Amino acid sequence: MLNQLDIAQRAVNEIEKDYLFAVECIEGDVVECPLCGTLHDNSLINRATILSDKQRVENQVISIENEIAQLEVETIKSQSLLCDTREKILFINKKYKRKTDNGETNLTSLVDGFASRSVQRNVEETKTKKESLSKSLGDKQKDLKKEQKSLLTTKRKDELGAMFLGSLTEFIHKLSAKGVNLNGVKHPSDYNKIFGSGGAAESTRAVLAYQLAIFRQINLVGNEVSAPLVIDTPNQQEQAEQHYEKIVKLIMEDTPQNSQIIMCGMSNPNLTPYAEVSKIIELDEDKLLRNELYEELGNEISDIFASALNAVL
Repeated sequence: MLNQLDIAQRAVNEIEKDYLFAVECIEGDVVECPLCGTLHDNSLINRATILSDKQRVENQVISIENEIAQLEVETIKSQSLLCDTREKILFINKKYKRKTDNGETNLTSLVDGFASRSVQRNVEETKTKKESLSKSLGDKQKDLKKEQKSLLTTKRKDELGAMFLGSLTEFIHKLSAKGVNLNGVKHPSDYNKIFGSGGAAESTRAVLAYQLAIFRQINLVGNEVSAPLVIDTPNQQEQAEQHYEKIVKLIMEDTPQNSQIIMCGMSNPNLTPYAEVSKIIELDEDKLLRNELYEELGNEISDIFASALNAVL
């Protein structure tokens, strides 16, 4: 700000010199530039313009001086407030200073200690609450598992296991995956004993047989709406032609008629019977996504969610 005032004051002096030079040292109404010889107007109007510029700069000097004076007043007030604040801090430090084994502790250390203990206390309280909630949920989970086990008698479990094993054995035979070892498979939860058994192609057919057996079991004994059966491609591990044909036939003939099947696959003559009774979606560069259908499908899904929510309430 002081630099601005200095520049403005020097500008006033320079303009004053220009005016005196134009009035006292120049004869006539024309001034010739000593460097380039250009003629400049030095009429009464131009000299009046110099005075106008001088007045404008003088006003700016006054404005800057007033602003500096105001800042000086605010600086004095701030310095006074700073002194008062320092005195209060000194007073509080003296008032709450206490002796410790290592010497004196000031207010800052005291406040930091309070904050640390407060945070630690909050952490411990939160930890206790979370541990209590975790134990409560764990106990509830155990109770639900006990209740779940009591829903089926041992006899019914054996019947369901036999039903599943019968479907699995049937499908394994139809898919010619006889090299797969089923000795350890007794229930639907024994899926890990099927994976990796037999050769790669044969093991893949066995996995499909397991999935179709589960799908049949759900539709036969389940009470809820069955989800669609999704098959990435029936030709996993490059199945031989005769096996590919058996896979497609099994999917068509041994899945529930009211079920929905979503199957992905490349063009192949073995898929022709399936394609003739299916809705075919040919993928382009946009795959399954269509921007123009987003709003329509979004509204449809929202309606489904709203209906489900109303049914629950």
